[in-house]
Amino acid sequence: MASLDPLFFSLSFLILLTITYTTYYLTLQPLARFPGPPIAALTNLWKFTATWKDHLPRSLHTSHADYNSSVIRIGPNSLHFNSAEAFIKIYNSGWSKSSFYDGFGAPGPRGLFNETDEAAHGVKRKMFMPAFSMRSLREMEGSMDVRYGILRKQLDRLAESGEVFDLKNYISFCLSDALGELAFGKVWGAQEAEDIGKLPPVQEFLYMGGVKGSWPVPWLLGLIQWFPSEYITKLLNSLSKIQHEAGAGEAQDDNVVLNLAVELIIGGGDSTANAVSTLMANLSRNPTFLRRAIEEIDAKLPMLGPDEAAFQQKDVEARLDFVNMAILESYRKDPGAKFDMPRIVPEGSVEIDGNYIPGGTIVSANLYSLGRNPGIWGSDVNDFNPDRWHEHRSQSLRSIVAPFSIGKRSCVGEDFAHMNVLKMVTTLLRAYEFGFVNADEHMVTANHGGDFLETPIMVRVRRRGQAFVGGV
Repeated sequence: MASLDPLFFSLSFLILLTITYTTYYLTLQPLARFPGPPIAALTNLWKFTATWKDHLPRSLHTSHADYNSSVIRIGPNSLHFNSAEAFIKIYNSGWSKSSFYDGFGAPGPRGLFNETDEAAHGVKRKMFMPAFSMRSLREMEGSMDVRYGILRKQLDRLAESGEVFDLKNYISFCLSDALGELAFGKVWGAQEAEDIGKLPPVQEFLYMGGVKGSWPVPWLLGLIQWFPSEYITKLLNSLSKIQHEAGAGEAQDDNVVLNLAVELIIGGGDSTANAVSTLMANLSRNPTFLRRAIEEIDAKLPMLGPDEAAFQQKDVEARLDFVNMAILESYRKDPGAKFDMPRIVPEGSVEIDGNYIPGGTIVSANLYSLGRNPGIWGSDVNDFNPDRWHEHRSQSLRSIVAPFSIGKRSCVGEDFAHMNVLKMVTTLLRAYEFGFVNADEHMVTANHGGDFLETPIMVRVRRRGQAFVGGV
């Protein structure tokens, strides 16, 4: 009997510890006053599971509705908000990123996206931002237009043949190779080959980064590679592939540069292509708005000449009120960045949306949940309606439609994206007429860390003007 004493006391201690831990985090811990899934008060497993199953944004959004609260607890030390005031407070205050960002980028020195030290981030941003400013991009616009020229010739060929094709792929070919050439002096080769398999595996990379960053027991993260799943093997391979394509396969002493390259692949070409495709998909399902966009473009912009591959950014930016509202509305309804963007509340306490939050708490506001909040946008929150931006109330909400984040942490590829979304949409709708074959198909977007359009954009195309005959 005496030999059982150590086991008895060990089990008793474990039970007492479990009761104490559970009681503290459910009733006494400072965040215990906030509603949320009960399991989230005890462990980060709720968020990890939602990330793993690829529905975190929708789970967050549903939980806010279930608990009828603008703030919910999503971890023992984590809160999520879905109010405009909270979003601006969290992301405009320069608070440090959490360890979630450890899941992204190559080992060693960090890049801009996964740098958690604010001072170090400021130094790196100052180093790289001039090269990707709007001024620099305009100086390099001619090299981008080479890619647009190739796209124009491909669309002219498809117009001649009359075949049905996925416009989404051709947008991705063009913009991903444009970013590759601009940032690295090389292209992936997807555009010339018209091969989607040659594009960097961005969706898998973002998904894997989110899973790693949400792993509930960080010191056991290495176990993920032993999961018996072909999908996990594919995801891990995608990490290596995207880093290799960014430069890791060459002599590379500075992982800061490598990590920045990874960020440009993700936040530049891929997110830009997805933004254009999502906008075109939304317009195709709303023919009245599509017609108004075309009418405005026709009225404000001349027909492209036979040697003009695309409109220049400076010629279109300020002229197109409705088109810009349509872009903004597409960003709201289907934001490009849907992964969690956690920040750490600084020492002391901070008021967020009327709540005093203790220092060290991890806080976030997901763009999907924010963009689908009927308390902010009204009962038609799920509809694509550019006219909502005529309203005075919506005008004041522009700052929370932030597909590339806001403040000091905004994406380094933001200007590239803004330039090319406008260039691509105006060029496509002025130079071509599209017959949307599957516009009645439900528009499906997948999370994967970002909002990726899964539904193809099947079209027939007809030239509206002269064929492009310029050099490429």
